[in-house]
Amino acid sequence: MRVLITGVTGFVGSHLVELLLKQGSYQIHGTSRSRDKLSARAGLTMHLADPLNLKEMVGLLRSIEPQWIFHLAGYAHNGRSFTEPELAWEGNLQVTQTLFSAVRYWGQKTRILITSSGLIYGDPETPGEVFDEKTSFRPASPYAVSKAAADLLGYQIWKECGLEVIRARPFNQIGPGQNAEYAVANFARQIAAIESGKQTPVLETGNLSGQRDLTDVRDMVYAFVRLMERGQPGEAYNCATGMTYSMAEILDRLIKLSSAQIEIRQKAESNRQSETLVSRTQVEKLKKSTGWAPVHSLDSTLKDILNDWRSRN
Repeated sequence: MRVLITGVTGFVGSHLVELLLKQGSYQIHGTSRSRDKLSARAGLTMHLADPLNLKEMVGLLRSIEPQWIFHLAGYAHNGRSFTEPELAWEGNLQVTQTLFSAVRYWGQKTRILITSSGLIYGDPETPGEVFDEKTSFRPASPYAVSKAAADLLGYQIWKECGLEVIRARPFNQIGPGQNAEYAVANFARQIAAIESGKQTPVLETGNLSGQRDLTDVRDMVYAFVRLMERGQPGEAYNCATGMTYSMAEILDRLIKLSSAQIEIRQKAESNRQSETLVSRTQVEKLKKSTGWAPVHSLDSTLKDILNDWRSRN
């Protein structure tokens, strides 16, 4: 099976490569627009390509002839998108549109999984609302709007042209290797720094009232593979655990994994009016269609994240 992964050097892409290598029987190809990231690893062939350059992408498809395309490349910074919305549009909509055009020019059959986002649903309309795939889009950030647009494009290109596009809508993903720009990774980074004496025993946080559905990235990439195997083109699938936790509880669980005495200091900052604070979803469609279920418990994932940051200190 020939597989192409865009965004292969990112957090999710690197874990997808690990999974495919363990499963075997895959010829794995990845793309990067930077020569600095072209160093190949065993079992992965890297290609220099600009995802916005149609000619380059068509040439890449012709040379690889992928049977599966995991489209993970894109702009991933929800909070930062408020100050750089044009980068969100370029990274999520324009890059996706270029890929679809390249596949059409190439003209061969392939299956494409695109990663949308649970943030396209925005905040619940009523207290306790649980999202499903039919919930209306109410994106509350430039990032979420760009993901919603790419999601709709995936449906339209399937409807119009018959491209085998499967839309995965992942909610929050956590795990070893994630950038400290994200809350859970940032908590773990600070705890590890406090343990090693590199930071005073004060952990700074933002708003802790938000409720999130957190999936181990290793479970998430397995869901992506199962969708490639059993998902239906044209369909969308919410990808999550179906359980939510407050960020305050997540932080408490992380601190309990440490013997350090830590003071929590919440930064005085106003929440963005358009920040999504509560996110709950059903995942029955994913489970029934693919047989997928998460295997990593929240506590084991948090332990792995903390140990990852300890290894960096």
